[in-house]
Amino acid sequence: MNRKLIFIAAIIAALFVHHAHGRPIVYAHSTTVMADFSAGAMHEAAISYAPRHNWSFGLGHMMLESHTRGYYEDFNYARLNYLAKRWNRAASQANVWLWGGVGNSNLTDYVPETVIPGEPIPGDDHGHVDPTLVPGYWRERQAVSWHTGGQIDYETRRLYSALKSEYYTSRLFSHRVDTVQLGFAPYEHDVDSLATWFVVSGVRHTGGSHDETEWALLLRFFKKRAWLEAGSTTEGKLRANLMVSF
Repeated sequence: MNRKLIFIAAIIAALFVHHAHGRPIVYAHSTTVMADFSAGAMHEAAISYAPRHNWSFGLGHMMLESHTRGYYEDFNYARLNYLAKRWNRAASQANVWLWGGVGNSNLTDYVPETVIPGEPIPGDDHGHVDPTLVPGYWRERQAVSWHTGGQIDYETRRLYSALKSEYYTSRLFSHRVDTVQLGFAPYEHDVDSLATWFVVSGVRHTGGSHDETEWALLLRFFKKRAWLEAGSTTEGKLRANLMVSF
């Protein structure tokens, strides 16, 4: 599918950008590129700029794919990200992130062919009109959309945990994504060294084209200004995420 290829290309292209930090907000005057691929579920690509260390703004595109063919939800959005609170300690860090924005949503679905029964001709006991066949067609509708979200995370040199929730709504549909992650590092890492994490990730989709929970096992690599993770769901579907700042 062309849409999947677009997001795969975005991930590959971002790999050639200078390394960056794997969070929505990093250093002042930095630009962050993000690509997220979840086979059969959600794909997203975004870019943002941070005038200061605690807030950024940017543009993005997200597509939600139905498990049945011929149903897609797309969001093109402008977003503001805000670091509400950060706790820095000698060997740990915790953060509270908030974001929200506005954009345009598209709902594309396939309307199958239908047969309209014929009606008897008035005054004619034997007359009738043959049934009418209406061919199937693609239908696309658009509306203004809004979204909001937040994340709480806590990290040491060996443990990582995060809770995230996002909500998208328009007059066409609404969709909520809740994520929980727990990671373990087999060795301690420093600021300038490569960190390796084994991560268990659970994602709950509700509303719109999805109403399910997916669990995945991910391998994450993180080094100061780069964050890359990839793995598979318990159903064997590919999951990949990349954030890069420069």
